[in-house]
Amino acid sequence: MMLLVNELLQDKDTKDTLRILWIDDGNVIAYLIDIHDDKSLPFKRSVAELIDEIIQEQLIKIKEEPFLFLRKAEESEKNIEMRDKAWAVVGNIVNEEPAIYEKNKRAEHIRNAMNEYNVSYPTVRKYLRKYWQRGKTPNALLPDYHKSGGKGKEKKASSSICEFTAIASVTSNVIYHYLDSREIHQPKFPSNYQKSLKGPEYTHDQGYI
Repeated sequence: MMLLVNELLQDKDTKDTLRILWIDDGNVIAYLIDIHDDKSLPFKRSVAELIDEIIQEQLIKIKEEPFLFLRKAEESEKNIEMRDKAWAVVGNIVNEEPAIYEKNKRAEHIRNAMNEYNVSYPTVRKYLRKYWQRGKTPNALLPDYHKSGGKGKEKKASSSICEFTAIASVTSNVIYHYLDSREIHQPKFPSNYQKSLKGPEYTHDQGYI
């Protein structure tokens, strides 16, 4: 049985999904990472043990790639710029395999990147984790807008909310200017009633106050 880099394995009991990051030339040692754990880091496993667990159906090969959409994403210029900035930081050190998967060596590479690009230790570590968990491709470093607005898209306000806000704004302004133009001829209403005629105050930046 052959194991391949980027192949996904799911634990039958825990449901953890593991990505194979690297396998040595002798097919003896592999490094893996949990693709859904926000704190996960690479760990070492014996290839023979992995194969044995697959045979015993403790580990199941997963054919569906959950981050496939990142490889085909049509992104905005801003998102591409953010991806490229992250890739500049880790693009070289991810090639330092297998050293980059070992804690002490990884810390050294991270510190070098911190000094060169003036970024924090957690930032570099986050970039590495995203790269490894999401398929070892530069597009793995795209922003996480897919979690809220669909694959590769920023979340936007619903059209009904936008339309209501626009209509309310126009209505409020029309009433305000109408009353203002008739100020001399208006009957003297109590102040609270007068305010209710004008509608809620509205600003472009803050919405209704």
